Parts: sequence; structure tokens; C-alpha cells
Amino acid sequence: MRKCAVIKDKALGISTQCRCDTKYLSFVSRDCWSAFGPGERLSPLSELLTPLPVSKRPKGDLETGCLLVNISDQEPGGGMLDWDRIAAVDEINSDKTVLSDGDLIVSKLGMPKGYIYLLPETERELIGSTEFIPYALRKPDMDYLILYLLLTPEMRNAYACLETGKTPSHKRVNPEEFLKIQVPRFREGADTGRLNEGIRKRVLEIEALLGRREKIQEKLEAVFSQAFQYDMALPARFGKGVSQPTQSLPPRGRRSTSLAYGALFRSPALRMSVRFHNEITQALAEVLRGIPTVKLGSLVLTPVHRGCSPRYKAEGEIPVVKTAHLRDGKVAVSEEEFVSACDYERDERAQVQDGDLLIASTGKGSIGKAAVAWSGERLYADSHITIIRLDRERYNPEFALCFLQSVLGYFQIERDYTGCTNQVDIYPDSIAELLVPDLTLEEQEHIVGKVRAELDRQDSIQAEIARLRGEIDAIVREAVF
Repeated sequence: MRKCAVIKDKALGISTQCRCDTKYLSFVSRDCWSAFGPGERLSPLSELLTPLPVSKRPKGDLETGCLLVNISDQEPGGGMLDWDRIAAVDEINSDKTVLSDGDLIVSKLGMPKGYIYLLPETERELIGSTEFIPYALRKPDMDYLILYLLLTPEMRNAYACLETGKTPSHKRVNPEEFLKIQVPRFREGADTGRLNEGIRKRVLEIEALLGRREKIQEKLEAVFSQAFQYDMALPARFGKGVSQPTQSLPPRGRRSTSLAYGALFRSPALRMSVRFHNEITQALAEVLRGIPTVKLGSLVLTPVHRGCSPRYKAEGEIPVVKTAHLRDGKVAVSEEEFVSACDYERDERAQVQDGDLLIASTGKGSIGKAAVAWSGERLYADSHITIIRLDRERYNPEFALCFLQSVLGYFQIERDYTGCTNQVDIYPDSIAELLVPDLTLEEQEHIVGKVRAELDRQDSIQAEIARLRGEIDAIVREAVF
């Protein structure tokens, strides 16, 4: 259904960009910038946060090593940085913002998703995307209360109203308008010290639970190493690469290798890179040659292919699946990014069906991320997602997913991707050439069952995290209402 609004001339002057869209004008004119509705005890965010002067590190070699925060590596909405996905770097490929001086960082890009984090003190300088804005807290003794106030559903809806930009990758919130948002003052008589401490304790509990959850990759490797008789030390020896499953592994350091002419013919593209011919990659290839395998492309109902570039429609009916939506082997669809049903019907290549295996096929730190779609609803894959529609009478998509997240799967992606720096790709033809174990459906299900038992324990951890997060939200509301 189309929406329309009557706009008075003076309303255009509210925005520095002369915005006249309905959601923006409704928020700033009707709601008077208030995220929580009308009230008497309102104050702007500028009374809680002070933006810090932006200091940048130019691309190239760094004089001293830094810790690098990438937005795509962090989970939004939780308020806590995932330090296992923060890399120590001595070289950067683009300008970065210095974040260390801030108490809290907020990403202009994707703000409604909740890329907002408290910063602890670090021995090394922390740098990150220029989308991050560092802020000092005017009330540092209420740091957790302020953080989770900023992450409430009401605040995230306010950010969505202020966003400007045509497509999700270009949608940003103006930092000046961010500070104009009106929020309730903390209630007089509220024991903010006690309430802040209550949140802090629950955050520590969540961090402990997340620490247990991170071990799922090790559990998966344990299942596959037992099934295919390879050394559990192989993943650590392989080290951190560009693919998502390797991001928690130790750094590799520099590598060299000797290359026999005969080895060139093992690569259909006559690859001469160390990445293809190094000792650990060849050792993993030898393990793979020791088990019956079949090419992934021989198991599909339709050729392996990528989705399409979506034409986003705010009032569209079909959710768009992007790399960020592939989480923990599942498709977590955003509520904000849609295409029309007409575009969905026209772009058959982008249509996602239940049981499709989806692989992120571009981007450093994201390539190799995978999930199986089981939502039961119509989905539209963007052009960074490769769709593998397996013949489920021959191959279990859950088994294929688990295998590609094991070292025997992701080493092939690390070996076969092309490109450099952050512009890396693995093309559908290369994904179709990936080797997977040639097992019966019963054998596949037996292995999946072992992995699923670990994932079920993971789900119980996630449920406990959700309970604690609910308690945090209740504490925030106690402090302001």
C-alpha cells in the first residue's frame, strides 16, 4: 500500500538535507524527535554523549601495530565487541578512524541494527571503519544504562526514521541529528548506581555464555576429524585466512614453498601462488584424496549461481538475503530490506527455496560464510550470495553446510578464491568444483546428528542469553519510567 503525506513548506527546513519523506517528518514533526513518545522529562542525547574529534590513520603501513574493528565482523544489537574477531594489524588498506579515545562507538552505517559498543581500555590503539563515531560519556558511571538505552527497540526505530540513502549499503544517520533524539531523563530517585551494576553483572554472564558458544567450531572439527581420520591440529596449522570459518584461528605469518612443475597441473588454472601450493594446503588436499569425493556441482538440481542486485523497495513484500544475514548456519532475515513481488518473480536466479545452501562468495572475513534456508517464506538473494540447490535425494544440504565449515571444506575456498586485499571472490564455477565426501544419505545424517547435538546445546545457551538480555531491557525501563 502506498503512503502519502501533506508537507508544509516550513517542514522542509527542519532537515539540513530538506527531507520530505513521511517517516522522517512524522518523527521530527509529529513526535518532536522523541523516541519514546511524548513526555515531560525529555532531553537530547547530546546531554549524555559528547562526540570526539575524529583522528584517522591513513592507509598503508602503521608505525605501531593496532587492533582493527571491522563492522561486518561484529554482532549488532548486543553492545559488546567480539574480541576474537578483532585483528592485530600493522598495515591497513583504507583510512581508519582512531577509536581508543572514546567511551562508546556508534556506526552511522546500519545504526538501526545496533552497531553500538562500549569500549574498554586497551594496551594497543584501537582503529576501525570511518563509519564509526567515537563518543565520550557525560555520565561515565552510568555507562551500561546509557549503552542499553541506545539499543532499545524504540531508539533503533528512531534511527530508522532518521536514516537517509537509497540502498542499505548507503543508508546512514547524520551524527548531528543522532544527538537531537529526545530520550527520557533517568528517573529521580532511581538508584542508577545499583541499576548500572545490575546490567554490568548480566553482561558478564552473557560474555561467559558467549565464550562457551565460540567452541562450536572446535566441536564441529572434532566430529569431522573423527569421521575422516585427520589430525585435529590441522586447523590451527592452517591458520587465519580471508574466509569466515578461519577468523578465530591463529595468524599465519609469512609462508614460502618450493614448487615442482608437476604440481602446477593439479590446478585447472595453473595457479602458482603460495596460497595454492603451500605445505599445509597440500597436506589437506592429500587427506581429501584419501576419501571418496564428488564435485558439489554434480549434486545440484540447477547450476550453481549467484543472486541478483536487488532494487530495494521500502514497501516491498520479499525479504532480501545478504551476507550479514547468514549467521550460525541459519538465515536471519532483516526486517528492513525488501524487494517487490514483481521483482522477485522476474529475477528467477535470485529466488531462494527451502533447503538451498547459501554461501557468501565475496569479501575478506565474509567469504565462505554459509547457511541453509529453511524459513518457509519467499526470499531474494543478493548478488554476493551463491545459491546451491542440491538434489536432496542424493545429498543432505545440512551435511554440505557442516563440511564446508570444517577445515576440509574451507581450505578449498581459501585455495581457490581470487582477488586481493578486501576484494576477494569465489565464483560459482569454482564453488561447483569443490569436493565433498561421497557418502550415502544415512552416513551423512549420522554425522549431521552428532553436529546437531552440539548445536542443540548452543540453542540452550542462546535462550539463556535472550533471558538475560530481557532482564537488561527491564532494568533500563526501571531507570527511566
